[in-house]
Amino acid sequence: MVSLVDNVLRAYLIKDGSGIPGAVIFFSLLGGLQAFGALGLILGPLAVALFLAILPAAAAELRTRQATRQPGIHALRKARAPIVERRAVLQI
Repeated sequence: MVSLVDNVLRAYLIKDGSGIPGAVIFFSLLGGLQAFGALGLILGPLAVALFLAILPAAAAELRTRQATRQPGIHALRKARAPIVERRAVLQI
């Protein structure tokens, strides 16, 4: 009972200072607790906050790359690869 109240109260208190919705904090607490045990009460919300901080930067990079048409690393590798013609061989 105490741990349930602690999880709910902690989610409510953390929500105000971080700008992350309360449900996301609550489920990150539960997921962190499930994955890492007691240390997950810190690691779960930390991992979610890190993900939510990186997500806009990655989206902005993607929009910039699409706007300037810069090829990604996979396109560069394909451009450098020699063209090999493959033919199907029928064996009887």
